[in-house]
Amino acid sequence: MRLTLACLLVLALIAGAACTQVAETPPETSLPTTTPATQAPPTTQPATTAPAQAEETTPPAATEEAITPEDIEAARQVVSAYFDALNSYDLEGALACMEESWGNEQEPSLASEIDQMKSFGVTLSAEEEAEPTVAADDRIELSIKIDVSMAFQPARHAVYQLAKVEGEWKICYSEGG
Repeated sequence: MRLTLACLLVLALIAGAACTQVAETPPETSLPTTTPATQAPPTTQPATTAPAQAEETTPPAATEEAITPEDIEAARQVVSAYFDALNSYDLEGALACMEESWGNEQEPSLASEIDQMKSFGVTLSAEEEAEPTVAADDRIELSIKIDVSMAFQPARHAVYQLAKVEGEWKICYSEGG
């Protein structure tokens, strides 16, 4: 009975750890101003500011169109490959699905989680919960329901963000679980 309870506790910890990632706030960056303060007197400032604002709002609309249905399918395939690697207890395969800096940050905890999964023969199944969304920064977000192979474990929910890195979609952030 104690052994069963201990196994249940370990599996709950594994499932929670596999689905929970620490949120990281990206560093703030300041954008250069389009018109130096000394360049134009205040009376002409509105005339030069209006076109600059129109230019600033145009690129996001153009970049949103850059995300195609093929991109969304590619992002789905990356998340699927990530879970396949986890279920194969393949750390390198899981890291290959991640953006390099995010993967380097997550590697120690991911290695531990995979070892625990392997010790107990745990596998995860992932199912998309909602249609993917495209964030303003051209990231694709996938909401995933994660079930642990042990029937007594409740489903977990996570959001994976993917960014295009050198022409390939990579997991660059995840939260939930």
